[in-house]
Amino acid sequence: MATSEAIGKNLRNARKSIGMTQAEVSSVLGMSRSAVSLMESGKRQVNSSELARLANLYHKTVSELLDPKAVSTPDGFAMLFRAEEISKEDRVQMVEFADLCKRYSALQKRVYGKAEWSVPIYRNPSIPSDYRAERRLVERLANEERLRLGLGTAPIKDIFSLLEKQGVRIFKLPLKSKISGGFTYSEELGPCMLINANHGIRMVFTAAHEYFHCLVDRDTAVTNICKEGKSRKHARRESMANHFAACFLIPGDSLIDSYHGYVGRGYDVTGTDVLMLSRDFGVSYSAMLLRLKDLGLMADNEYKQLEKVKPEKMAEEIGLPPIELSLSHLPGRYVYMATKLYFQEEISIGKLAEYLKRSIAEIQEFIQCSNRLTLYETP
Repeated sequence: MATSEAIGKNLRNARKSIGMTQAEVSSVLGMSRSAVSLMESGKRQVNSSELARLANLYHKTVSELLDPKAVSTPDGFAMLFRAEEISKEDRVQMVEFADLCKRYSALQKRVYGKAEWSVPIYRNPSIPSDYRAERRLVERLANEERLRLGLGTAPIKDIFSLLEKQGVRIFKLPLKSKISGGFTYSEELGPCMLINANHGIRMVFTAAHEYFHCLVDRDTAVTNICKEGKSRKHARRESMANHFAACFLIPGDSLIDSYHGYVGRGYDVTGTDVLMLSRDFGVSYSAMLLRLKDLGLMADNEYKQLEKVKPEKMAEEIGLPPIELSLSHLPGRYVYMATKLYFQEEISIGKLAEYLKRSIAEIQEFIQCSNRLTLYETP
């Protein structure tokens, strides 16, 4: 049984893991700050009602708070929660992300015996001082990775499935702030990626952007959070990640061939051309527009004019269907592993509902649509 000191330590770690101060906890729960301090120092016992309220606030179970062997949140997540002035609403989603990463790792070990990923590390190259040389280096890295993955110059149809097959754990969660995504890594959890599910087709570019950090930065920085308006201190690294994403998703030679197929020689590029090219490569209109400018396929004045185009309205006018992009916040392999344990009668339906973050009724309906014959492992 946990001592008051052990419970206090768990409470302190849980509070810090979501970036709350003792004053904020006391305000939310309607108790004095000194009471919170005494509980965390083990000098005041916590009654069952207080423990339940604290567990709910910290997104923990009562059992986790009472566990004398509880392990505090990994440093990478602690950094993630404190990064970039995250709002309280988004901090809740960060807690959810941390929980899902740990659950994924636990499922992987239970089903397969160990966590596995096959993402290589491109050791932090010495970055050239020359801007053009830097971009050539990043493009070479993108091409090397496409070659390793056997992609050739063809568009990537589903980057989320592609990266998941490499062992990257990708979770799409709705964030209210300008955060586009984040990446964290540890030997225990592996490479984990957070994508803002509110960003629509932009999620594709974000995934490729974060993949750069996974390939290059994971041995030097355990956590990275990407957001609009990054400070100058991080601007160069983020620029490199953006250029990698553009080259990885839209290979130059392939785009040039497609460009001439749509535009034709001697004609000016139109908004419709950009829209169709973006659909062919599975990226956003703005990402395609920037790539065309970067490759010198349009002049600055053309870019400024086409930047004003509303792609959703244009797509509707010319009869293009809306882009279908899976918004499932859980990776397919995660769902497979949890469901596999249920069908093998190793976990209860309640535990499956807990893993998949659904109600019992929703899980019962899900089970009716699944059976041992149709359940298959994602490669």
